[in-house]
Amino acid sequence: MKKVLVVLCSVVALSSAFCIPAYAIGTFKPHFDIVVGLAGGQNVPRAEYGDGLPDVDDDQFFGGTRAHLGLDYTYDENLSAVVTIKYGGSHWGEKIGVVNTRLDNLDSFVRVRRAHVNWMIPTTDVQVRLGLQAMFFPTFSLPASPSFVAIVPGVLVHTPLNDNIKATAMWARPAAPVENVRDSSADLFGGFLDFRYENLRFAPHAYYLSAGVNAAEIYGLANIKDSVLYPGNGDLTQVGVGAAYNLDDLTLAFDVAYSMNNFDQVGKEDGSGWFALASVAYNTKFGVPKLMGWYASGDDDKDQFLAGNYTAASSSFRPTTVLFKDRDLCPVEGYRGDISGTAAILAEWKQLSFVNKLSHTVRAMYLTGTNDEGNIQRIRNQGPTHAKAIANTARRMDYLTSGDNVIEVNFDSTYQMYKNFRISFDLGYMNADLQDRLPGDRNLRETYRATMHFFYAL
Repeated sequence: MKKVLVVLCSVVALSSAFCIPAYAIGTFKPHFDIVVGLAGGQNVPRAEYGDGLPDVDDDQFFGGTRAHLGLDYTYDENLSAVVTIKYGGSHWGEKIGVVNTRLDNLDSFVRVRRAHVNWMIPTTDVQVRLGLQAMFFPTFSLPASPSFVAIVPGVLVHTPLNDNIKATAMWARPAAPVENVRDSSADLFGGFLDFRYENLRFAPHAYYLSAGVNAAEIYGLANIKDSVLYPGNGDLTQVGVGAAYNLDDLTLAFDVAYSMNNFDQVGKEDGSGWFALASVAYNTKFGVPKLMGWYASGDDDKDQFLAGNYTAASSSFRPTTVLFKDRDLCPVEGYRGDISGTAAILAEWKQLSFVNKLSHTVRAMYLTGTNDEGNIQRIRNQGPTHAKAIANTARRMDYLTSGDNVIEVNFDSTYQMYKNFRISFDLGYMNADLQDRLPGDRNLRETYRATMHFFYAL
């Protein structure tokens, strides 16, 4: 608690920094936002799991709070800095103070969210950003990248090559060596090119991640974190490209990526996978209808567990509000946060409005798995270690096969009450017809989620 109070006092001191006298060099600008959320629903689909596992068919209700308080400092156009402290997302009634240091970096109670300095190399257009910052690759079909997005310490270098092409290179250090802990470091090297023309934009990217066995455990590499089959030293390589073409009110977009991983484990084969995602959207005076589809590779009947799945170091994939995670605030959440091993078609209508300041989004999705239908039984028969992995993924629907089918519908509303204050209310229902994972499973699972969020930003 003392540490928490010290951090909060620092936040108060930071917030008063904009009172610095006018004769001080540079300018200071505070920024602040807070979100309060209420959520009800079911944490996992209704099922009775065998092998002594408890029944998890429980309705749940949670409240949560998250806030950011920070300061932007600008000396001139060549030098600036940002510091942001985050409170939450804490869940009402939970014990506070636990810090989780995963690569996606979302679970700490009070901590520094961003702390970086930006500077231009003299007489050039090269900009350098040093410190704790958001790193990501451009994505065109979704707001966040299924390839890589994280708040992570590192170095980012950005420069224009000409009027139409910009280049970005990055080095991230998500895990530093820990004393007396073998193989605990991780480094990511990557970059992308951003091509922009009158109606066309596209961006190829690539990155390489080298991680020790304990770094993978601490930071939770996507698709590897929940599997007891994958720990080991190794590396992950990914290449991809995304593009968008605008023609008046019509937007066509796609994102494609291919990944390869090699994590040392006796008897484990190297893994590789890919995904392709495409969308078409059209702006109308009644809102923006959008049709989107994707396919992400899965295991065939000869692959080891997850060896055929697409893998990312840290991704954000949240096209719906029930199946996919919104784990930043309320623990009544989805069951997966990545695209791997799935194929789907999704239709939505955004910004649908009939009343001033009130808008809606209507969404429907059909999804199936791309892992071979016989893999669950086959992997479970290979022994207790494999059976445990299947049991873990079964409860969170992380491993879906061609025998699994999911239908989800969402109705999301946002009311802009004041200039800096809005309220959102999201309703979602999911019906999942799944293969039996363990003895005693019920075949049909259905679940719902209802959330209300209050946003204020300065």
